[in-house]
Amino acid sequence: MARTDSGFPLTFLQCNGLKNHPQTDCNTYTDDGKKLTFDNRYSIKSWTHRHIDGSYSSEEGVCAGICHSYNNAQMFQRFVADVNSQLQYNKNGVINAIPIVIYHNFVTYPDVTYSKDAADTTANLFDQEMKYLHDNGFKVLTMNHLGYDITKNALYIRNNSSGIP
Repeated sequence: MARTDSGFPLTFLQCNGLKNHPQTDCNTYTDDGKKLTFDNRYSIKSWTHRHIDGSYSSEEGVCAGICHSYNNAQMFQRFVADVNSQLQYNKNGVINAIPIVIYHNFVTYPDVTYSKDAADTTANLFDQEMKYLHDNGFKVLTMNHLGYDITKNALYIRNNSSGIP
């Protein structure tokens, strides 16, 4: 399996939740076997924690077009919206979609606006996000908790000793 920075905050375990890319399962190829499907076990959707979006070069620290820059408070709001976006798909104890958030670099700046690296996250913002997850009853998993059922062509959350279904 492999994850990708797709800009989609959710991974649908059946790979069937994206209206613009209709699928019924996580098959790697289309039925005729000629094209890769948009959503499959080698392209697990996720959202990268980036405080600068757009045509931005972290190496040069410049924007080559339209860019958006976010501070810690704005990034926290984006994070909350993204992790909560799963709620409309997960009902009655059935998990159909999970948010996957990617972190790259942690820095000690007081705010991400001090950083020119778009993928930096401040330690205090990370603390705030983890507190939000804890206080709101989220279970934090790693990619290792995901499995792939080859008979159903679907992702699933593995059982483990911590009681996660």
